[in-house]
Amino acid sequence: LELFVCLVTSVGCGANSVAEAFKLNQNLMTLDLSYSRLKPEIVLFLLEVLSDHQTIERFLLTSNKFDSISVVALQKAIIATKTLTYLGIGSCGIDDDTLTLLCGGLKLNNSLKGIGLKGQICFPP
Repeated sequence: LELFVCLVTSVGCGANSVAEAFKLNQNLMTLDLSYSRLKPEIVLFLLEVLSDHQTIERFLLTSNKFDSISVVALQKAIIATKTLTYLGIGSCGIDDDTLTLLCGGLKLNNSLKGIGLKGQICFPP
C-alpha cells in the first residue's frame, strides 16, 4: 500500500483509517507513508500498529518527524515485528543518540536486513 505524500493530518481522521486498514489487512507486505508530513503522534500511533502486524516486510516513513516517544515506539516495533526486512526512516530528524537507542532494538531483531537513513542503507552486523 503506497500512500506516498498522503498528508494524513490527525490521529482521529486519516491515521485512524490507515491504521485500521493496516490492522485488518494481514496480507499487506509494504506500507509507504514517505513524505506524508506525519506528526510525531501519528507516527507513534502507526508504530503501535506495526508492532502487532504479522506480514509487513517494508515500512517506509522517510521525511516524517519523530520525537523521543516515537523513537521508543520504533525500537519496540523493531523488536516485536518478526517479518520486517526493510525500514525507511531517512530524514526523520533522528540524531546519533537516537540512532544508538535504535541499535538496541536491532540487536534483538533477526528479520531486518536494511534501514534507509538519509539516502543510505545501513546493514546491521
